[in-house]
Amino acid sequence: MTSALEYVNAAHDQVKENYREQAPPISHYREILYGKGPAELCKALEIILASVEATGDVVLGTTQIEEDTASVWLSKAAKVVRAFR
Repeated sequence: MTSALEYVNAAHDQVKENYREQAPPISHYREILYGKGPAELCKALEIILASVEATGDVVLGTTQIEEDTASVWLSKAAKVVRAFR
């Protein structure tokens, strides 16, 4: 079983790689100008999930990165469960 956060972290790594030529290089997706960071993260996540056979059920918490990628999970997962403390 793979955690949703593992996919999100892989997407975040890809976004950072895509922007490594920027001066200074970004260390977090929210550093991308004009609020484009969450959209770039979602695009990278969709590409990663396209290579996975089935995403199955997804449990999302309340962290900002999970909130920013919720739209992708809602469109790809069999069932999305929102976890709150």
